[in-house]
Amino acid sequence: MTHLYYVRHGESIINAKGIWANVIGSPFDLGLSELGKQQAAAAGQTCLDKKLSFDLFVVSPMQRTRETAAIIGDIINFPTDKIIYNPLLTERKYAGLEGSSFHKFFEDHDYKDLDTVPGNETLEQLQIRAAEALAYLKQLPAEIILVVGHAAFGRALQRAILGRPYTDEYEGTTDATHDSIDIPHGKVVKLI
Repeated sequence: MTHLYYVRHGESIINAKGIWANVIGSPFDLGLSELGKQQAAAAGQTCLDKKLSFDLFVVSPMQRTRETAAIIGDIINFPTDKIIYNPLLTERKYAGLEGSSFHKFFEDHDYKDLDTVPGNETLEQLQIRAAEALAYLKQLPAEIILVVGHAAFGRALQRAILGRPYTDEYEGTTDATHDSIDIPHGKVVKLI
């Protein structure tokens, strides 16, 4: 792999409702909202406009990322047999909060408190998984890869690429030579 691009999924039905949904196959693992479909299409159009060509898509297996990848792939005529779904790319697991309101959680809690909820993946665990995902991506027999993933996972992947500690998440630390991976839905960012 010589070039790695990243896109966050479009807005999902669950995002629009403000619900935690990060367990594959749960009743809350839903696809994109109408706005999310438009955002995914805009990402596909960005790829066309920038004349981006990919050898491989590597995608989180959640419904919102699968649908985003399919829309982008349709727009750029990307073959479906070159799409790999890998659970290493799923969003940070908030299993202890699955189905509940994230707005309600943050009324009484800070971001760091997510580490203390039973069943949740800690930020340190997410960072370890992101490093594993990066090692996986590097060994793939493809030069240019598009990853379709999630916000917190994307930030962890960026830190893994830059060799930064997971604690940077709490401080909002970014590297000025790279675009921030905390991107709006549908923006395609080159990481490597």
